Amino acid sequence: ALVFIIYMSFTLFALMNVVTGVFCESAIRTAEEDKKQVLMQQMHELFLEADDDGSGTISADEFESHLKDPQMLMYLKAIDVNPEEARHLFTLLDTDGCGEIEAEALVNGCLRLQGSAKAIELAAFIQDHKIEFQRLMDHAEVVEHSLSFLSDNITQIHMELNQVGSRTSG
Repeated sequence: ALVFIIYMSFTLFALMNVVTGVFCESAIRTAEEDKKQVLMQQMHELFLEADDDGSGTISADEFESHLKDPQMLMYLKAIDVNPEEARHLFTLLDTDGCGEIEAEALVNGCLRLQGSAKAIELAAFIQDHKIEFQRLMDHAEVVEHSLSFLSDNITQIHMELNQVGSRTSG
């Protein structure tokens, strides 16, 4: 009977530890998500403050001037993004090359880069891939146009040769 009581006590203790671990893990995960959400909201507000001209977008100059702001540096440090990576990210997110991006896009981009230099390298690779793909598509259009032109010319030459051949034989 004593062995059974010890066995049950040990089993109950182990089970309670597992349940406690699940609750703790869930609480930690929720706290991290809440922290990330608060940080995202604060960064969004900070980036909106960086919009000096009230255009709804942040220009490269506005972003650059606010990169010197201690609060901005603190937020970037909190997500483990250095100012140089943030500058590079701005360039990557400015896909149309107009020199302006929305605050929301910048916040999301910063959070995606959080903690890993490889993430920014991947983002740069994707951007380079998009540029090269567009160049390839432009080149394909030129080649297609040239082939169409050559095909039309060959057809024209073929018709002229047929006409010359029918005149000489007839």
